[in-house]
Parts: sequence; C-alpha cells; structure tokens
Amino acid sequence: MFWTQFLRHLRERGLDDVRLVLGDHHSGLVKAIRKVMIGAAYQRCRVHFLRNVFGVIPKDATEMDDWSLSLLAGCIHRL
Repeated sequence: MFWTQFLRHLRERGLDDVRLVLGDHHSGLVKAIRKVMIGAAYQRCRVHFLRNVFGVIPKDATEMDDWSLSLLAGCIHRL
C-alpha cells in the first residue's frame, strides 16, 4: 500500500512517461509499479542483486579468483 501511494503521489506531482524503474526487487514496489506506472519496465538493481548473491555465499567461500568473478559479472550483465 505504501509504494502504491508513494508512486501515485509522484504522478500527481508531474512524473510522467516512465519507461524504466530500477529497484531492489521488493514485492510491494514491483506490484505498485505494475499498478501505477503502467507500461513501465522493471529491472532489478545489479548492486542489490549482487548483495543478495554474496549474502548466501558462505563467508569462507567469498575469496573468489579473478576468473570466477569475471564469469559472475558476465552472467549478471546478461540479465
């Protein structure tokens, strides 16, 4: 409900012709975008995505070699 009201308030203040919204994949925000910003595409923020990915990798496994990091970055770039 909060996100819907927030986005409606932005529309009332003159925000128009929104084509892309970036966010952290918050379910309420995604639903509100579909409801209020009709026709706008949604894309998950890469920073938040990476934080989520590294948040589930065990701490002792976070020292990845350059090849692994390059592979991960390439996969994320294609999303």
